[in-house]
Amino acid sequence: MKLMIVELAEGAPQLGREGLWVRHLVDNVYVLDNIPFYAYGIACNDEVYAEPVGSDLVFKGIRGRKGHSVYRVAFDMENLDSPNDINEFLENIKNFGCSFEGCDGRLFAIDVPLGVDVHSLYKYFQNGEDKGLWEFEEGHYGTRS
Repeated sequence: MKLMIVELAEGAPQLGREGLWVRHLVDNVYVLDNIPFYAYGIACNDEVYAEPVGSDLVFKGIRGRKGHSVYRVAFDMENLDSPNDINEFLENIKNFGCSFEGCDGRLFAIDVPLGVDVHSLYKYFQNGEDKGLWEFEEGHYGTRS
């Protein structure tokens, strides 16, 4: 596994870049092996082009998509009834057939594989946001290519 750097849009956190784990496939082609927290338009299992720049491996583009979507959920800790609300949320995410990675106990990146009912999942996210429990955003809506 190697760490690939993705340059982020101006104003994004993480000093303008995010490190994502990739597995080498062939030549300058890699497979993304984790869920982006900040980068848009890229998802787990996508095949990507990356090239060495100095000591970094830098993202250059998408070679092929595997149909995964990415959502991000940031909890509003003041509006939760109990810390167990986050555990319940994560169990629900798993029940949808998704996986997740967490950051700082309140921010979660959600990987939505091809075949998951993304419309029901979106409604679930919207319902929680409407209740003030969290905010969510779509990092990438997956298609295959």
